[in-house]
Formats: sequence, C-alpha cells, structure tokens
Amino acid sequence: MKDEIYCQIIKQLTDNGNQGSESRGWELMWLASGCFAPSAVLLREVNLFLRSRKHLLAADCFARLQRTLK
Repeated sequence: MKDEIYCQIIKQLTDNGNQGSESRGWELMWLASGCFAPSAVLLREVNLFLRSRKHLLAADCFARLQRTLK
C-alpha cells in the first residue's frame, strides 16, 4: 500500500497542468516522506524522482525521506 501511495503521488506530480493540484501533490509527498518510506523495490525510483525535480519542496521531501529511512 505504501508503494501505491508513492506511485499515485508521483503520477499526480508528473506533467500536471493544474498548479493547485500540483501544489497539493507536493504537500502529500511532503507528508508521506516524513511518515513512511516506500519499499526497497521502489525506493531508488522515488529518490531519483525527488532529486530530479526543481520544486521548492522536492529537496525537503528528499531530506525527510532520508530521515524516515533512518
């Protein structure tokens, strides 16, 4: 279920033309990355996604995910 949540958030954040929807997607990613990590199978892809984005919250989400993993 955790992987599905990350996949759906990433889907919402990819090529989203609606700025409000994208902002809410980043809020969801911020919350998820601080609460639970994806499985080892999906972790690499989530890390790559977060590191490849220019959004202000992307780096914060990446850092939160790294803390969550510890």
